[in-house]
Amino acid sequence: MKCVDGIPRIWTETFRIRSFDVGLNTFVSPHALCRLIQEAAGNHAYQLRVATDLLADQKLMWVLSQIRIVLTDWPQWREDISIQTWPTTRSSGVRAFRDFRVLNARQDQIGMGSSRWLLLSIDNRRPTKLPESIKQFQTAGLEEELLADIIFEPPQRVTFQKDFDVRPSEIDLNRHVNNVCYVQWAVDTLPIEHLQKSKLKELCVSYTSEAKYGDIVAATAEQLTSSPFSFRHEITNKSTGQTFALLKTIWHS
Repeated sequence: MKCVDGIPRIWTETFRIRSFDVGLNTFVSPHALCRLIQEAAGNHAYQLRVATDLLADQKLMWVLSQIRIVLTDWPQWREDISIQTWPTTRSSGVRAFRDFRVLNARQDQIGMGSSRWLLLSIDNRRPTKLPESIKQFQTAGLEEELLADIIFEPPQRVTFQKDFDVRPSEIDLNRHVNNVCYVQWAVDTLPIEHLQKSKLKELCVSYTSEAKYGDIVAATAEQLTSSPFSFRHEITNKSTGQTFALLKTIWHS
């Protein structure tokens, strides 16, 4: 069965890379790519009637728990890419998995990824068991289970560090910092010389708690290797030390 009530099980959406989507080297920036992936996933969820804004009357909301993106090529300014995304049959209990592929204008795969989501109660922020009705939307995931066996660790020896004030523009409909902002903070911690000559090869993020308006965020990074460049990142509350997110990035130069 390829559709649910006329809505494709695997959603495909095409985006043009705009001038404000690229970084210092004309390639799409990591946080811009994450926004496009989030947009495609959200549009699919809306069509399937399970998007966050449609669940508000049930006092439920989706939050991203983990995501991993692996790239083999890098879209540039003015290029078109297509994002395919779908909820997978790996979903169970309180965890919902959504996989995706990134295709270039020739429809060659240049990236893939997987994400894990939790359905939370708006009132107490606790996970809720996935409703049985969601199963009808699910399709087999990628052959490679990208989120399996990932170990997230904070930096052991801080190489780079920056602080950020949480701004109103970074707060989303769930009244907390949008998940893409953590990626941008982590990347913005790295030296500009690195960002000028490197392209993201792999991104892994584990979200552990919510940053909110008024928080001061401390973003730290530890360089692990230089060929390829790889880093461990941590995003914390500067006042309390609470961890908001742990990240791993690998870069191609």
